[in-house]
Amino acid sequence: AYGCNDETALNFVSSNSVDDGSCIYPIIDTQIVSFVNGWSLFSTYIEPQFASMDSVFQPIINQVTIVKNNTGVAFLPAWGMDLDIVNGQGYQAKIDGPAVLEILGTQLQPELNPIDLNEGWNIIAYLREQPADCILVFEDITDFVTIVKDGSGNVYFPEWGFSNIDQMLAGQGYQVKVLLAQQLQYLANNQSYRLEIAAVENNLQHYKSPLNTGSNMSLVIEASQLESLLSFGDEVAVYSNSNRLVGAFVYQDQTIVIPV
Repeated sequence: AYGCNDETALNFVSSNSVDDGSCIYPIIDTQIVSFVNGWSLFSTYIEPQFASMDSVFQPIINQVTIVKNNTGVAFLPAWGMDLDIVNGQGYQAKIDGPAVLEILGTQLQPELNPIDLNEGWNIIAYLREQPADCILVFEDITDFVTIVKDGSGNVYFPEWGFSNIDQMLAGQGYQVKVLLAQQLQYLANNQSYRLEIAAVENNLQHYKSPLNTGSNMSLVIEASQLESLLSFGDEVAVYSNSNRLVGAFVYQDQTIVIPV
């Protein structure tokens, strides 16, 4: 069989008897991940030499309140609780003040690291170096995707034909809810997704951008319910019982999806 037969390569297959020049070798790289004040969703395409969050976050350890995975297992520096970073997974982090983290290690090749999605909620990593359209990334499993959310509260809602996630970005994590267990396969870094689909822009003028609450709820208001109440460009806001702005969106003659 033809293929990669070098045991030091990432895509080595023992049954390949003839090397066809397709071997992919580990690349040592650095990724810069930025955090806002408060809650963020983050990920990395780097496999660090030491997997513990305590090691990864050492440069900004004094700013870290909590880092947790999709099941709620947490890295809590103040309590001495640690957590290992897992390839392909995204995480929620609460950081005191804006911060920049440099992660050093082996670069993951997206085409060699498919991500298993469990039924229900997941937090996934974006493993590509370059941005890609969210709708196109999930195109092969769209029928099973309920919602995709980024750390800023933008959403892709296939059932409603709605997305205001413009591009999926390196360093960002994404919450994904699927109806059944699926596998997400990214294209290689040297490949491109087909023509991108324009996302719905949410250019607020009256309201400030709401703060991320760390929750994963969304309010859906169908266009038919709004036609007689709103005009194009009107802004809809959602407040909590404590009068805190938790969601806002610009009406554009279509269904509104407001993450809160």
